[in-house]
Amino acid sequence: MNLNTIFARKVAYITAIVLLLFPLFMLGQPATQSTESGKSSSGGKLAQLRASYGLSQSSLGEVDPVSSSLQLATFGMRPIAIIVLWHKATKYQEMEDFDNVTATVNQIAKLQPHFTSIWKFQAHNLAYNISVEFDDYKHRYEWVKRGIRFLMDGTRYNQSEPKLFEETGNYIGQKIGRSDEKHQFRSLFDSDAEFHDEVLQDIDETVLEINGPNGNPDNWLVSKIWYRQGEQVYNRGDDDQFAGVLPVVFFASRPRSQIYYAIALEEDGLLNEVSRAAFSQGHDEWEEFGAKELRIPAEFHGQFGDINIRMSEYADYARQADEAQESLFAVDQILYDDMVSERRLKLTKAESHALETDPAVRSDYLKQLAYKAEGQLFINPQQYIMALRDKVEESPESFGGEDSAEDTLKEATRIAERVMMWRAREMASENYLGLSNYQYWLTRCKVEQTKDATDARIAVQNADRLFPQDRLEEARAEYEQAWELWGKIFKEYPELEGDELAENLMPSLAKYVLLLEQYDEEIGDDFVLKGIIDRYQFAPELEGGSIQFPTPENPDGAVGEIPVPPTE
Repeated sequence: MNLNTIFARKVAYITAIVLLLFPLFMLGQPATQSTESGKSSSGGKLAQLRASYGLSQSSLGEVDPVSSSLQLATFGMRPIAIIVLWHKATKYQEMEDFDNVTATVNQIAKLQPHFTSIWKFQAHNLAYNISVEFDDYKHRYEWVKRGIRFLMDGTRYNQSEPKLFEETGNYIGQKIGRSDEKHQFRSLFDSDAEFHDEVLQDIDETVLEINGPNGNPDNWLVSKIWYRQGEQVYNRGDDDQFAGVLPVVFFASRPRSQIYYAIALEEDGLLNEVSRAAFSQGHDEWEEFGAKELRIPAEFHGQFGDINIRMSEYADYARQADEAQESLFAVDQILYDDMVSERRLKLTKAESHALETDPAVRSDYLKQLAYKAEGQLFINPQQYIMALRDKVEESPESFGGEDSAEDTLKEATRIAERVMMWRAREMASENYLGLSNYQYWLTRCKVEQTKDATDARIAVQNADRLFPQDRLEEARAEYEQAWELWGKIFKEYPELEGDELAENLMPSLAKYVLLLEQYDEEIGDDFVLKGIIDRYQFAPELEGGSIQFPTPENPDGAVGEIPVPPTE
């Protein structure tokens, strides 16, 4: 090999390298934005793909430029940098150096912005764990806001992640509106104009949809807007992308926020047409949720792949399943009757007796036995098809010959598949109805928008105010008016008697018991709310108390505990 050959190869290699640099430059050209002309460039193919899939990470420049984590990241050791930062954040939190916790967590998020668990975990840490370290509720509120801000930053980096939008709505609604400090938090949020601008800066909604009765944004209505944003992201995504999102939980959040808003108005003392209108809207939105088509992933039923259901059509699914099942067993009714009779012979005497007893007079024990016996007698479609197949193989002549027997089996199999499909929809919708507590909230909204419910609450509120002032006759009249109205409501809607609505009356019922003691009277068996008293059995707790009377030493004692009588 002479020098000319070596030189020629070097020239060829250099030329090839130069030629390959050109397509690499075109593929890897970054996106640019000119601040002077306002013109922008989408960059090369890789930059366009990163932008398309939301993988562009322009946040690296926001990390502390002199930090060791940036040095590690720029040398291809980003995972090590993140581990170092996690260790620092944990150490700062143990030292209660919460400002450095925040700064460190922000750097973690900038280094790994598309790992959504970081945003959710650290937002919870800020809003729930660190906030409770402070005694002053105003300081707690500030840390709750930091958690919300952190989540909002996460949504900007992860525009295709509906769960982050839902989490943001959840913090604005639940953390502010249902925590122990909810009255103080809601009041602070109401007047926090600067924070209003932050939580609404990326939202395109009319002011009327977020404002409460006083004209300022209400936390529950703002949370609804964030839930709606999450729904829009969900609807744009692929089914596989959100396999871990349970639709019934996800889509219940927005209408439930409207209901919680209405409840908050009542708790704020707004017992009039405004709160009733809020419940009316909540009822409409909850019904809309019930009529929404929800996807049931295959892993939740494991039979037919993904199926779609509407909770409002539960009764129709059950009817369709019953009709199809009746058609299935009618293919060979004798076979079905024989299968049931065979199973009936295996029941114990007690189980047979339970089935023969009128359901209206069964004891709890007999109800359990009857339920067990009915389960043993139940023939599912697969069992029936297996028995039918055996009969076809053993005696095809009973079906008019082999060809007719095969046709009968195919038809029965087709009907059985229809039964199982409708049963799958029935069971899925029943499960979703339970998970969302659908019927309770629908009934609750229906009741709360009535004038009887409003008047009953006003009467209880008046009585609770009058009783500690020793205005017993007036308090008694208000209580009895309230009990009459509540009794009327629970008679019409008995399913509410064992729920939150009835349970919330317990403190006032306890006060009424004490009031009657002043007249040497007690609750009679004919008392209209005796069922609630028996259900919750609060009477033994009265001596420890739930009322406190105002005294010179405690002028604000209208709410608190019953004073313990002095011992002699």
